[in-house]
Amino acid sequence: MNRFLDKIENMLGGLRDEGFLDVNSAALVPRLRERRGTVAQAPKRGVFIENETKTEVSTILQTAAERGIQLFIVCLLAFAGLRKSEIAGLRWDAVDFEAGRMSIWEQRKRNRRKKADRDEGEGTALVTDTKTEESHRELPLPPTLAAALKMVRRWQREMHLASGRRFGVKGEPPTHVVVNPSGGAVHPETVYERWADFVRTLGAAPEGSARTESAKTRADDERPPVIYLHLHAARDTCATLLALRGVLPHLIGAWLGHQPKGMIASPVTGEYIHGDWEFRVMVAEQWELIFGPIVTSCDMDKAMKSGKYQLSA
Repeated sequence: MNRFLDKIENMLGGLRDEGFLDVNSAALVPRLRERRGTVAQAPKRGVFIENETKTEVSTILQTAAERGIQLFIVCLLAFAGLRKSEIAGLRWDAVDFEAGRMSIWEQRKRNRRKKADRDEGEGTALVTDTKTEESHRELPLPPTLAAALKMVRRWQREMHLASGRRFGVKGEPPTHVVVNPSGGAVHPETVYERWADFVRTLGAAPEGSARTESAKTRADDERPPVIYLHLHAARDTCATLLALRGVLPHLIGAWLGHQPKGMIASPVTGEYIHGDWEFRVMVAEQWELIFGPIVTSCDMDKAMKSGKYQLSA
Protein backbone atom coordinates (compact mmCIF):
# COMPACT_ATOMS: atom_id res chain seq x y z
CA MET A 1 0.00 0.00 0.00
CA ASN A 2 2.80 2.44 0.86
CA ARG A 3 4.50 1.81 -2.48
CA PHE A 4 1.23 2.46 -4.29
CA LEU A 5 0.78 5.76 -2.43
CA ASP A 6 4.37 6.75 -3.25
CA LYS A 7 3.74 6.17 -6.96
CA ILE A 8 0.55 8.26 -6.85
CA GLU A 9 2.39 10.99 -4.96
CA ASN A 10 5.14 11.10 -7.59
CA MET A 11 2.59 11.24 -10.41
CA LEU A 12 0.56 14.03 -8.78
CA GLY A 13 3.77 15.84 -7.89
CA GLY A 14 4.66 15.99 -11.56
CA LEU A 15 1.24 17.38 -12.42
CA ARG A 16 1.59 19.97 -9.70
CA ASP A 17 5.00 21.04 -10.99
CA GLU A 18 3.48 21.56 -14.42
CA GLY A 19 0.72 23.71 -12.98
CA PHE A 20 -2.21 21.31 -13.42
CA LEU A 21 -2.76 20.87 -9.67
CA ASP A 22 -2.57 23.19 -6.68
CA VAL A 23 -2.15 20.49 -4.01
CA ASN A 24 -0.57 17.03 -4.09
CA SER A 25 -3.27 15.24 -2.07
CA ALA A 26 -1.35 11.95 -2.00
CA ALA A 27 1.42 13.63 -0.01
CA LEU A 28 -1.11 14.31 2.76
CA VAL A 29 -2.14 10.69 3.16
CA PRO A 30 -0.40 9.07 6.19
CA ARG A 31 1.54 5.94 5.40
CA LEU A 32 0.90 2.59 7.03
CA ARG A 33 3.36 1.59 9.71
CA GLU A 34 5.83 -0.95 8.38
CA ARG A 35 5.49 -4.43 9.87
CA ARG A 36 8.50 -5.95 11.51
CA GLY A 37 7.28 -9.50 11.32
CA THR A 38 9.91 -11.71 9.72
CA VAL A 39 13.38 -12.95 10.42
CA ALA A 40 13.90 -13.07 6.66
CA GLN A 41 13.11 -9.36 6.31
CA ALA A 42 15.73 -7.56 4.22
CA PRO A 43 17.78 -4.81 5.87
CA LYS A 44 16.94 -1.21 4.92
CA ARG A 45 19.81 -1.12 2.43
CA GLY A 46 17.88 -3.68 0.40
CA VAL A 47 20.32 -6.58 0.65
CA PHE A 48 19.30 -9.89 2.23
CA ILE A 49 22.14 -11.22 4.38
CA GLU A 50 21.87 -14.98 4.79
CA ASN A 51 24.39 -15.26 7.63
CA GLU A 52 22.57 -12.69 9.76
CA THR A 53 19.30 -14.57 9.36
CA LYS A 54 20.91 -17.87 10.33
CA THR A 55 22.36 -16.17 13.42
CA GLU A 56 18.88 -15.05 14.48
CA VAL A 57 17.44 -18.52 13.87
CA SER A 58 20.28 -19.98 15.95
CA THR A 59 19.48 -17.60 18.80
CA ILE A 60 15.80 -18.61 18.74
CA LEU A 61 16.41 -22.37 18.63
CA GLN A 62 19.30 -22.43 21.12
CA THR A 63 17.39 -20.36 23.68
CA ALA A 64 14.20 -22.38 23.14
CA ALA A 65 16.12 -25.60 23.83
CA GLU A 66 17.33 -24.18 27.13
CA ARG A 67 13.74 -23.48 28.18
CA GLY A 68 12.19 -26.84 27.40
CA ILE A 69 11.68 -29.47 24.73
CA GLN A 70 8.06 -28.46 24.01
CA LEU A 71 8.96 -24.85 23.23
CA PHE A 72 11.89 -26.07 21.14
CA ILE A 73 9.76 -28.37 18.95
CA VAL A 74 7.23 -25.57 18.36
CA CYS A 75 10.03 -23.35 17.07
CA LEU A 76 11.59 -26.11 14.98
CA LEU A 77 8.29 -27.09 13.37
CA ALA A 78 7.63 -23.43 12.59
CA PHE A 79 11.01 -23.19 10.83
CA ALA A 80 10.12 -26.41 9.01
CA GLY A 81 7.29 -24.48 7.38
CA LEU A 82 4.22 -25.60 9.37
CA ARG A 83 1.37 -23.23 10.19
CA LYS A 84 0.32 -22.77 13.83
CA SER A 85 -2.86 -24.78 13.17
CA GLU A 86 -0.78 -27.58 11.64
CA ILE A 87 1.63 -27.55 14.59
CA ALA A 88 -1.28 -27.81 17.02
CA GLY A 89 -2.89 -30.57 14.96
CA LEU A 90 0.17 -32.75 14.34
CA ARG A 91 -0.52 -36.21 15.79
CA TRP A 92 1.95 -38.98 16.51
CA ASP A 93 0.12 -41.34 14.19
CA ALA A 94 0.95 -38.91 11.38
CA VAL A 95 4.69 -39.28 12.03
CA ASP A 96 6.23 -42.45 10.57
CA PHE A 97 9.80 -42.78 11.79
CA GLU A 98 10.41 -46.05 9.96
CA ALA A 99 9.32 -44.67 6.60
CA GLY A 100 10.91 -41.30 7.37
CA ARG A 101 7.87 -39.21 6.58
CA MET A 102 5.41 -36.84 8.24
CA SER A 103 1.80 -36.43 7.08
CA ILE A 104 0.17 -33.02 7.38
CA TRP A 105 -3.51 -33.91 7.07
CA GLU A 106 -5.19 -32.34 10.11
CA GLN A 107 -5.27 -28.95 11.76
CA ARG A 108 -6.70 -27.45 14.92
CA LYS A 109 -8.43 -24.11 14.40
CA ARG A 110 -9.91 -21.61 16.82
CA ASN A 111 -13.61 -22.16 17.43
CA ARG A 112 -14.95 -18.67 16.80
CA ARG A 113 -18.39 -19.61 18.15
CA LYS A 114 -17.08 -20.46 21.59
CA LYS A 115 -14.95 -18.45 23.97
CA ALA A 116 -11.72 -20.40 24.27
CA ASP A 117 -10.71 -21.89 27.58
CA ARG A 118 -7.30 -22.92 26.34
CA ASP A 119 -6.46 -25.18 29.26
CA GLU A 120 -9.22 -27.56 28.15
CA GLY A 121 -7.58 -28.30 24.81
CA GLU A 122 -9.89 -30.68 22.96
CA GLY A 123 -13.09 -28.78 23.65
CA THR A 124 -11.94 -25.35 22.52
CA ALA A 125 -10.61 -25.91 18.99
CA LEU A 126 -12.10 -27.25 15.80
CA VAL A 127 -10.38 -30.28 14.30
CA THR A 128 -10.58 -30.00 10.52
CA ASP A 129 -8.75 -30.94 7.37
CA THR A 130 -5.82 -28.77 6.35
CA LYS A 131 -6.37 -25.21 5.16
CA THR A 132 -6.50 -26.16 1.47
CA GLU A 133 -6.28 -29.32 -0.60
CA GLU A 134 -2.67 -28.45 -1.40
CA SER A 135 -1.90 -28.14 2.32
CA HIS A 136 -2.67 -31.85 2.74
CA ARG A 137 0.82 -33.17 2.10
CA GLU A 138 3.42 -35.73 3.07
CA LEU A 139 6.91 -34.52 3.86
CA PRO A 140 10.16 -36.47 4.16
CA LEU A 141 11.59 -36.25 7.67
CA PRO A 142 15.03 -34.63 7.70
CA PRO A 143 17.30 -36.52 10.16
CA THR A 144 17.56 -33.55 12.53
CA LEU A 145 13.79 -33.06 12.71
CA ALA A 146 13.22 -36.80 13.15
CA ALA A 147 15.70 -36.91 16.04
CA ALA A 148 14.02 -33.92 17.72
CA LEU A 149 10.58 -35.53 17.38
CA LYS A 150 11.87 -38.76 18.92
CA MET A 151 13.16 -36.78 21.90
CA VAL A 152 9.77 -35.11 22.31
CA ARG A 153 8.02 -38.48 22.27
CA ARG A 154 10.43 -39.85 24.84
CA TRP A 155 9.93 -36.77 27.05
CA GLN A 156 6.15 -37.17 26.85
CA ARG A 157 6.33 -40.83 27.80
CA GLU A 158 8.58 -40.04 30.76
CA MET A 159 6.12 -37.35 31.88
CA HIS A 160 3.28 -39.83 31.46
CA LEU A 161 4.92 -42.37 33.75
CA ALA A 162 6.20 -39.80 36.26
CA SER A 163 2.69 -38.37 36.67
CA GLY A 164 1.14 -41.74 37.39
CA ARG A 165 -0.33 -41.84 33.88
CA ARG A 166 -2.26 -38.61 34.46
CA PHE A 167 -0.24 -36.77 31.81
CA GLY A 168 -1.87 -37.77 28.55
CA VAL A 169 -5.29 -38.72 27.27
CA LYS A 170 -7.51 -41.16 29.20
CA GLY A 171 -4.58 -42.89 30.90
CA GLU A 172 -2.58 -43.16 27.66
CA PRO A 173 0.43 -41.13 26.49
CA PRO A 174 -0.30 -37.92 24.57
CA THR A 175 -1.65 -38.30 21.05
CA HIS A 176 -0.25 -34.99 19.77
CA VAL A 177 3.31 -33.75 19.34
CA VAL A 178 2.62 -30.39 21.03
CA VAL A 179 0.43 -30.67 24.12
CA ASN A 180 -1.01 -28.60 26.94
CA PRO A 181 0.02 -28.98 30.62
CA SER A 182 -2.26 -32.00 31.11
CA GLY A 183 -0.95 -33.79 28.01
CA GLY A 184 -3.98 -33.09 25.82
CA ALA A 185 -4.10 -31.36 22.47
CA VAL A 186 -3.00 -27.74 22.66
CA HIS A 187 -5.05 -24.77 21.52
CA PRO A 188 -3.58 -23.14 18.37
CA GLU A 189 -3.75 -19.64 19.82
CA THR A 190 -1.72 -20.86 22.79
CA VAL A 191 0.97 -22.00 20.37
CA TYR A 192 1.06 -18.52 18.85
CA GLU A 193 1.00 -16.64 22.16
CA ARG A 194 3.81 -18.66 23.73
CA TRP A 195 5.92 -18.20 20.59
CA ALA A 196 5.27 -14.45 20.69
CA ASP A 197 6.00 -14.15 24.41
CA PHE A 198 9.20 -16.14 23.95
CA VAL A 199 10.51 -14.18 20.96
CA ARG A 200 9.84 -10.87 22.71
CA THR A 201 12.34 -11.90 25.36
CA LEU A 202 15.07 -12.22 22.73
CA GLY A 203 15.11 -8.64 21.53
CA ALA A 204 12.99 -5.63 20.75
CA ALA A 205 9.26 -5.94 21.21
CA PRO A 206 6.99 -4.90 18.32
CA GLU A 207 6.60 -1.19 17.83
CA GLY A 208 4.03 0.27 20.19
CA SER A 209 4.22 -2.50 22.80
CA ALA A 210 6.12 -2.65 26.05
CA ARG A 211 9.33 -4.63 26.35
CA THR A 212 9.16 -7.51 28.79
CA GLU A 213 11.30 -7.61 31.90
CA SER A 214 13.28 -10.55 30.56
CA ALA A 215 14.03 -8.58 27.39
CA LYS A 216 15.34 -5.69 29.48
CA THR A 217 17.71 -7.97 31.36
CA ARG A 218 19.34 -9.67 28.36
CA ALA A 219 22.55 -7.68 28.77
CA ASP A 220 24.36 -10.70 30.23
CA ASP A 221 23.39 -12.94 27.30
CA GLU A 222 26.14 -13.17 24.70
CA ARG A 223 23.74 -14.12 21.92
CA PRO A 224 22.74 -11.28 19.58
CA PRO A 225 19.14 -10.02 19.89
CA VAL A 226 16.62 -10.83 17.17
CA ILE A 227 13.92 -8.67 15.65
CA TYR A 228 10.38 -9.42 16.69
CA LEU A 229 8.59 -11.79 14.32
CA HIS A 230 5.25 -13.52 14.11
CA LEU A 231 5.01 -17.31 14.15
CA HIS A 232 3.87 -17.40 10.53
CA ALA A 233 6.99 -15.46 9.53
CA ALA A 234 9.07 -18.53 10.35
CA ARG A 235 7.51 -20.10 7.22
CA ASP A 236 8.80 -17.14 5.23
CA THR A 237 12.26 -17.65 6.69
CA CYS A 238 12.16 -21.34 5.80
CA ALA A 239 11.14 -20.52 2.21
CA THR A 240 13.75 -17.78 1.85
CA LEU A 241 16.66 -19.89 3.07
CA LEU A 242 15.60 -22.75 0.79
CA ALA A 243 15.41 -20.36 -2.15
CA LEU A 244 18.90 -19.09 -1.41
CA ARG A 245 20.12 -22.67 -1.79
CA GLY A 246 18.60 -22.84 -5.25
CA VAL A 247 15.39 -24.75 -4.52
CA LEU A 248 12.76 -23.98 -7.18
CA PRO A 249 9.77 -21.90 -6.02
CA HIS A 250 7.38 -24.64 -7.16
CA LEU A 251 9.08 -27.17 -4.89
CA ILE A 252 9.19 -24.75 -1.96
CA GLY A 253 5.47 -24.23 -2.44
CA ALA A 254 4.86 -27.97 -2.42
CA TRP A 255 6.84 -28.22 0.84
CA LEU A 256 4.90 -25.39 2.49
CA GLY A 257 1.55 -26.58 1.14
CA HIS A 258 0.37 -23.34 -0.46
CA GLN A 259 0.99 -23.91 -4.17
CA PRO A 260 -1.20 -25.75 -6.69
CA LYS A 261 -0.27 -29.33 -7.39
CA GLY A 262 0.23 -28.51 -11.09
CA MET A 263 3.43 -28.36 -13.05
CA ILE A 264 5.90 -25.69 -14.09
CA ALA A 265 8.34 -25.63 -16.97
CA SER A 266 11.99 -26.02 -16.08
CA PRO A 267 13.98 -22.88 -16.96
CA VAL A 268 16.84 -25.17 -18.04
CA THR A 269 15.25 -27.97 -20.07
CA GLY A 270 11.80 -26.56 -20.81
CA GLU A 271 10.28 -29.81 -19.58
CA TYR A 272 7.55 -29.91 -16.97
CA ILE A 273 8.44 -30.54 -13.34
CA HIS A 274 6.15 -32.14 -10.76
CA GLY A 275 6.40 -31.57 -6.99
CA ASP A 276 6.66 -35.34 -6.46
CA TRP A 277 8.17 -37.27 -3.57
CA GLU A 278 11.67 -37.44 -5.07
CA PHE A 279 11.77 -33.67 -5.34
CA ARG A 280 10.48 -33.25 -1.79
CA VAL A 281 13.32 -35.48 -0.63
CA MET A 282 15.68 -33.03 -2.31
CA VAL A 283 14.01 -30.14 -0.45
CA ALA A 284 14.38 -32.07 2.83
CA GLU A 285 18.08 -32.55 2.13
CA GLN A 286 18.53 -28.80 1.61
CA TRP A 287 16.54 -28.08 4.79
CA GLU A 288 18.87 -30.42 6.68
CA LEU A 289 21.94 -28.60 5.35
CA ILE A 290 20.49 -25.29 6.58
CA PHE A 291 19.01 -26.21 9.95
CA GLY A 292 20.94 -29.36 10.86
CA PRO A 293 24.08 -27.56 12.08
CA ILE A 294 21.93 -25.06 13.99
CA VAL A 295 20.01 -27.78 15.84
CA THR A 296 23.24 -29.67 16.54
CA SER A 297 24.52 -26.59 18.39
CA CYS A 298 21.50 -26.64 20.74
CA ASP A 299 21.73 -28.10 24.24
CA MET A 300 19.18 -30.89 23.86
CA ASP A 301 20.15 -32.50 27.17
CA LYS A 302 19.09 -29.33 28.93
CA ALA A 303 15.89 -29.28 26.89
CA MET A 304 15.01 -32.77 28.11
CA LYS A 305 15.87 -32.00 31.71
CA SER A 306 13.97 -28.75 31.86
CA GLY A 307 11.22 -29.09 34.44
CA LYS A 308 9.38 -25.93 33.39
CA TYR A 309 6.45 -26.47 31.08
CA GLN A 310 6.68 -23.79 28.43
CA LEU A 311 3.16 -23.96 27.00
CA SER A 312 1.27 -23.60 30.25
CA ALA A 313 -1.14 -20.72 30.55
